[in-house]
Amino acid sequence: MRLAWNSRSLVRSVALALFTAWATWVVGAQIFLATPLLKYVINKETPKIHLEYASAWSLWPGTVHARGLVITSQDRAVQWRLGLDEVSATIALGQLPARIFHATRVRAQGVQFALRRRVLREEVVAGVPIIEGLPRLPVKEEGPDDDNPDFRYRIFSVWLENVEGEDVRQIWLDRLRVERAASVSGAFYLKPIRKVLVRPAELQLRGGTVSLGDDRIASRVDGTLRVRMGPFDPRVSKGLALLRALDVDLEGRGEVEGGPANASLHVQAGQVLPGSAFDARFGRFTLGPVGVGSLAVNLTSAPPGEARLAFDARDLRWRASSAEHLRVDLIGATPDLAEPRLPRRALARLTHATVRVAGETVRGDLRLDARVAAQDVSGDADLGGTRLEIARARVVHPDGSSDAQPDWWGRFVFPHAQLRLDAKGGEPVIDASLAAICRDARPIVGLYADRASLPDLVKGAFAMTGLSVRASGAAGHGWTSLRNLEAGGDGASVRATLRNDDGDQRGALQLTVHGASIAIDLDHGGHSIHLITPGDFFEARKQELAREARAPRPLGRRKHGRHVPPVQAAR
Repeated sequence: MRLAWNSRSLVRSVALALFTAWATWVVGAQIFLATPLLKYVINKETPKIHLEYASAWSLWPGTVHARGLVITSQDRAVQWRLGLDEVSATIALGQLPARIFHATRVRAQGVQFALRRRVLREEVVAGVPIIEGLPRLPVKEEGPDDDNPDFRYRIFSVWLENVEGEDVRQIWLDRLRVERAASVSGAFYLKPIRKVLVRPAELQLRGGTVSLGDDRIASRVDGTLRVRMGPFDPRVSKGLALLRALDVDLEGRGEVEGGPANASLHVQAGQVLPGSAFDARFGRFTLGPVGVGSLAVNLTSAPPGEARLAFDARDLRWRASSAEHLRVDLIGATPDLAEPRLPRRALARLTHATVRVAGETVRGDLRLDARVAAQDVSGDADLGGTRLEIARARVVHPDGSSDAQPDWWGRFVFPHAQLRLDAKGGEPVIDASLAAICRDARPIVGLYADRASLPDLVKGAFAMTGLSVRASGAAGHGWTSLRNLEAGGDGASVRATLRNDDGDQRGALQLTVHGASIAIDLDHGGHSIHLITPGDFFEARKQELAREARAPRPLGRRKHGRHVPPVQAAR
């Protein structure tokens, strides 16, 4: 009897002790959660990490339930906000004194996430999320990148494991916004200014939408997006180099304003893997000054590492010009997002295009086969070997009628062509030489004078068939420089030089027909004819324009087999 009584007493004592411990935890947890104490412990380093919630409670040690939970954080590079309507989490309480908010299990409802990069003020664009509690514009702060050295680092780290979220209302990354996703899961670790890890994160979409700024890109999106990123140090990994820490797997389909879209994208360490593909057809839209009736985009990649990106556009209109059809194919190595490169080859075909050239409306077709040799997308590239063909070209008058003369055509080869950045302003500049065979000299002479204003002696220059042309020149934003052009055929020849600065043209033309010459001076919109010593006049004007020409900078040097572009001034 005595043994039984002792046993019951021991059980009651243990139960009482457990109940007392549990009750103590419940009371202490409610005090800790219901008062500002927990918020104060985490938020005292605000605004690096800031925690808010509407209500919170705990009925078991280490397990916390909360409503209206919001975590906001920022460092030198980004600002972000995570909002959860309801959440249950198991927290490693023993790690709080070490300033680690570690949730080993998280179950959430009503998820919203917004992230925006911190940029220079002039780079801020519309469409980035507004984050409550932070300035409206995500402008970078002045000062050193790391303003919190190790010896006084006191910022809380956030470590969320085994996360499962339902009813994902919005995920907003800069201007890219995904809404009405079905679920999200994964793990996330952030030690502000020191370390970031996302591995893995999975987003399920069932009838979701994707927007860029205020423009809806796709709707009725079904698919799965998996992202692995890091670990990386945000002090070291910046810009495109950050993509070296990125793995992505995307399988999905949706609807865009012109038809269906399908994507199968696989990225490893920032490199698009063979087998990735994208296909979409967009309806009518406007991009800056260009309007497009429809656009089909197709990306394919296959071993041994070649990719083709094709654009097929219909009913293009830009300013006073238009085209019925444009097809562009870019062919090169599978893209490396961290070190983007220009394609090795670009094929373009423009059909039934109507453009304004030297005050005239010209209609015709164009085919381009561009060969590209470049180390990166810095703006320096060797385009030698590029070919251009113009066909069925003719002048169209304001009343819609066209010249009765035969359609003009020309076939051009560019043995030398270099694309580079202008050192003065960072604008692209192309410097090239060409050899061509053309139908006749109409476009060349038409740049300088109307045919009706020319003496009968040299009107025959227009009729030169099988015209052989050699030329060299350069062009940049708002300016062109035709240094020298020489063409000949059927007993006639043409020499030309021309400079155009924002529509202000200066140049000279020398026409020779059966030994008789004439020079035309193009001077700031007007033109005059020189019959006396036309060769001397042409040479003098050519040398004058050569002295005024811009001198494009040389291509960047190569060091150890890699391209090293020249240093550019900060903007």
